[in-house]
Amino acid sequence: MYLDISNQKTLIESGSLHNLKSLLRLKLSKLGLNNSIIDDLKTLATLRSLDLSGNNIRVLPDKAFSTLKALTNLILNFNYITNLDDDTFDGLNQLNKLDLRVNLLSNISKDTFSKMPNLKELLLAGNYISHFGANQPQSLQQLDLSQNELTKIDKQIFGPLRRLEKLNLDKNEHLSSVDSGTFDNLKNLKSLNLSFTNLSSIFDSKPTNVLNNLVNLITLDLSGLGLKNLNGNFFTGMKNLKNLYLRSNDLETVPQTLLKSLSNVQFLDASQNPWQCDSKLKEFASFLKKLSSQDSLSYKIQAALCAFPPALKGLPVASAKIDSR
Repeated sequence: MYLDISNQKTLIESGSLHNLKSLLRLKLSKLGLNNSIIDDLKTLATLRSLDLSGNNIRVLPDKAFSTLKALTNLILNFNYITNLDDDTFDGLNQLNKLDLRVNLLSNISKDTFSKMPNLKELLLAGNYISHFGANQPQSLQQLDLSQNELTKIDKQIFGPLRRLEKLNLDKNEHLSSVDSGTFDNLKNLKSLNLSFTNLSSIFDSKPTNVLNNLVNLITLDLSGLGLKNLNGNFFTGMKNLKNLYLRSNDLETVPQTLLKSLSNVQFLDASQNPWQCDSKLKEFASFLKKLSSQDSLSYKIQAALCAFPPALKGLPVASAKIDSR
């Protein structure tokens, strides 16, 4: 049984949901509901999916959903929730997905999520989180911490998350430090987004790369980091890398040795960089030309433009006639 009364000018009276004891899915989105709705849900023991997005919920009491033991999906995005305590999600042993995007979260207790042993997808984008603790469920496969206030990633945070496949740290503008070995245990990681953070210092011309152990990585986004240089061994350990985003950096050239480790890459967005289209970039230009002929998103590959010399300025790197001298 599924009930959706979202976006309606409907007043949900106290107790009106109590008799829906066979309900499996309930969507109460954009109704202006406040914290009191939580009490009205306690009798819905068969509920598997609950969507309370876009309301005015500000506080989640301890053990707020503890009677909803069959719940697998809980959607709470676009509310005004500020804090989460250790006991907030007690009893949700079957929960697979928790969506808390775009709230006002800044303080998360260290055991807030640890009591959900089957949690696979945790979405926390668009909050004010400055610290994320290490005690997270080892079942996690997707973690979205983008658009928060993180400044540092400690090594122990991701160490136990060996099943993690997708990690998004995009637009943490103050994130400037990542401990050595932070990503070493993430052998199953397939997608990593570090774009528009302040992490350029951990990549620029370093002899070793903190990402080298990500052997199963398929998609990597390093856009908007202000990168000026890439070490020739930068992508050495990423044998399965297929999609690479380097747009909006300060790259002028690419070491020829680096291209050898990009042999499996099928898509590369290198736009919005000041490319120096001289003999040092000729092999990279040929590489882009090859990708452009194979990829359906060739227009994005063609968006990498020459900045120098003046005669080639504004021309696609992939098709510019670069002098070999």
